Amino acid sequence: MTAVFLLLCLTPTITATVSYEDLFTKEEGHFFGDSSDHITAYDNIDAEECARRCLQDHGGYDDVNPTCLSFNHRPAGSPEGGSARCWISSSDKDTAASPGPEWDSWPYRNYYQRKHILAPQDCTDVFALGIQYSHVYTIGHPQPFQAYCDMDTDGGGWTVIQRRQDGSVPFDRTWTEYEQGFGNSSGEYWLGLGNIHSLTIQKQNELYVYLEDWETNSRFARYSTFSVGDASSKYTATIGGYSGDAGDSLDPSTTRHSINSRQFSTTDQDNDGISTDCARRFGQGGWWYTPSCGRAMLNGQYLTGCSVPSAYCSSADGIIWYTWLGYNYSMKKTVMMIRPADFPVSSFRPCENGRNLTSGPEDSGLFICACPAGWNGTFCDKECHDGLYGAGCTQTCHCAAGPTACNKTTGVCTGGCLDFWAGDSCQTREDTVPWSDLFFKDVGRFFGDSPDLITAYNDIDTEECARRCLQGYGSYDGVNPTCLSFNHRPAGSPEGGSARCWLRSSDTDTAASPGPEWDSWPHRNYYQRKHILAPQDCADVFALGIQYSHVYTIGYPQPFQAYCDMDTDGGGWTVIQRRQDGSVPFDRPWTEYEQGFGNTSGEYWLGLGNIHSLTTQKQNELYVYLEDWETNSRFARYSTFSVGDASSKYTSTIGGYSGDAGDSLYNSNSRHGINTRQFSTTDQDNDGVSTDCAATFGQGGWWYTPSCGYALLNGQYLTGCSVPAPPSCSHADGIVWSTWLGHRYSIKKTVMMTRPADFPVSSFRPCENGGNLTSGPEDSGLFVCACPAGWNGTFCDQGN
Repeated sequence: MTAVFLLLCLTPTITATVSYEDLFTKEEGHFFGDSSDHITAYDNIDAEECARRCLQDHGGYDDVNPTCLSFNHRPAGSPEGGSARCWISSSDKDTAASPGPEWDSWPYRNYYQRKHILAPQDCTDVFALGIQYSHVYTIGHPQPFQAYCDMDTDGGGWTVIQRRQDGSVPFDRTWTEYEQGFGNSSGEYWLGLGNIHSLTIQKQNELYVYLEDWETNSRFARYSTFSVGDASSKYTATIGGYSGDAGDSLDPSTTRHSINSRQFSTTDQDNDGISTDCARRFGQGGWWYTPSCGRAMLNGQYLTGCSVPSAYCSSADGIIWYTWLGYNYSMKKTVMMIRPADFPVSSFRPCENGRNLTSGPEDSGLFICACPAGWNGTFCDKECHDGLYGAGCTQTCHCAAGPTACNKTTGVCTGGCLDFWAGDSCQTREDTVPWSDLFFKDVGRFFGDSPDLITAYNDIDTEECARRCLQGYGSYDGVNPTCLSFNHRPAGSPEGGSARCWLRSSDTDTAASPGPEWDSWPHRNYYQRKHILAPQDCADVFALGIQYSHVYTIGYPQPFQAYCDMDTDGGGWTVIQRRQDGSVPFDRPWTEYEQGFGNTSGEYWLGLGNIHSLTTQKQNELYVYLEDWETNSRFARYSTFSVGDASSKYTSTIGGYSGDAGDSLYNSNSRHGINTRQFSTTDQDNDGVSTDCAATFGQGGWWYTPSCGYALLNGQYLTGCSVPAPPSCSHADGIVWSTWLGHRYSIKKTVMMTRPADFPVSSFRPCENGGNLTSGPEDSGLFVCACPAGWNGTFCDQGN
């Protein structure tokens, strides 16, 4: 722990360390089921060890190709049964097309998603984080190692790859040791050829060589280019661009003395290319020997008596820098250190808006910025989006006046809370009931109509049985419900046996009879589904009397979340696409466009499958809102809009334009209109023309036309392509609505939303006669009207 305490003392911007598990956000009762991205699974390990294996064994930290992004964990002793188990995944619920069908199906498993982890690759990255004290740090992920960082010489940020100072570490080592590294990073050491290669291969590096004689005089040599090849090249050196006052002993003009393009050699692996075995002949240390064996050898013997020419000091046996003190003088101290040539440029920087840099476990080399309330992002540099608040922007606001009425620090809502929410921060869920309360219960009864048995489960309680009935087998279209009732035998029943659940597709009201077993099982209970309300779209939500713009769960029997606009032109709109700040990339593959992606409170695409289910039941209209960078807005409205199923490649049907933005979707010229056009993405070209429109323009999925089209709302989010658009704005690469601003202008904000054409007509309506609309479990999207005495029916509209 000494190193950690020293680090905390030296660097006041770093708070106490956290565990591996604390480098993840945790969601209880969820299982991320995107099996295509499953890496591996482990049994009998706890969540902390699972987190460590995710980050250390499967962790990539270059922000381009991370490996393990999330994991699921089932604790030991879970009611689900079985040992502790860990599932590691290369995607997470934010980057995958969807969290998968198992998201809510495993209440005893927990989901962990990797935070924005900072893993410095070199000492320049450490310096850029604000840690600017010379010390030993862990760097170089995904294969981390320890190195000494010089934060003082010429501005700091240097990674020390070699140090000689007292002769405490012998340097007459084998090839394997030079390859892997040896010594003490606080004293004399060699970093290792593999590590030096990984440090110098990513970008151009410079080399700084510090030299000190026995009389405390010092010199330096600096090279603007330095790199080391990989193992297959025998770690060939590339070097050039000398400056300094020690003379050029590494890359002199005479190539027979230069280490440039020379392979590394040791006493047990001679790669110097000449008959003289230089490593054995001079100093016995590993080095990039030249045809002359060279004019520098900093890994030679540490000779304390060769500070002046002596007869017993053989030529070039010691630590040599010929161009300063010749071959027979052995240096007292040398330091070789490297730094990116573009220092202080780095992808890292100090945490902002609070500057709370937190270290992961000791020697992990991992950090996170622990963001203050109201901020998130890798460096706490992004203010919470509207509708989110708290530390890391992880909490959702539930404000009646909409997302902008939420204080991003405290969550306090101006104008009160949404229905079903209360408290100063509108975080207390009101009028919600558990799954089992969505059923009527008959104690001591067993519904025995066996032909309608769906399935049975062992070792689950009543609540889980009810959830599986409603979520696993529940259809809510009011026409073809699947699971209408279930029976349950509690654990520890006098009847004996474990807890058991039977799901049925009929109930005592719809079956011919409850069966001969109705009164034969006094220790079993029967549950019959109440009149459940499951809104199919935002128009149904609006019809129930819930008329605040917010995110709601809709779309049964395959529910999904969508943002409902309850303000525009009377409300009831289901938002299927939103662009507003560039926070979500839209250059996605077919699968992600099919299933949906993004954040429903911010930028997102609802998913072609969901859009199909919304628009196929009845005629829908489409409303497109457009806003430029000068805060001007326009709209386009289409009286007919639908999207076909997967077999049609989600063909669009559209018509009936009105508005002030111009018609960029239907258009009288059919080669520009999206009507009857299939959807295309960069990995699935369905545009029917030789030009691959998705790959050529914007890289976003769209209904491309024979001309590629007049509109592309899923193109690149380009902040510099307004009026006048500079030449760098390629034709139609951005978010385009040609009939308003042309092909080169990239729009700031777009919203696409649908609504049934007969709105406000709906099969839903508010509860009547004093009935209280009651929500099922949070995010279930299910409601019931809790009727007062004397009333029943779906909407409490029938007298007893």
